[in-house]
Amino acid sequence: MSKLLLLGDEAIAQAFIDAGGSAINSYPGTPSTQITEYVIKSKEAKEKGIELHFVNTGEIDDPVAYLRKLSGDTGFDDVLCYTPVAAVVEQS
Repeated sequence: MSKLLLLGDEAIAQAFIDAGGSAINSYPGTPSTQITEYVIKSKEAKEKGIELHFVNTGEIDDPVAYLRKLSGDTGFDDVLCYTPVAAVVEQS
């Protein structure tokens, strides 16, 4: 493995790629967006077959079935990146 000098978001994204992640979730306008962008722009991610799918599960009758269909009904070995949004955390 080669050495890379990365920012925090980039390091998380590269770890996702190196770990063989198959699904990544992000919410627009949060730091997790930069993680997703790094993964999608990565040549290595493309070589490993990592794809981007925009899915709003709130508009799907059966989100579990829909997401399983994306994986060929095998499910995902997920790495999920959630970033707290101050306004949302303050509401809870």
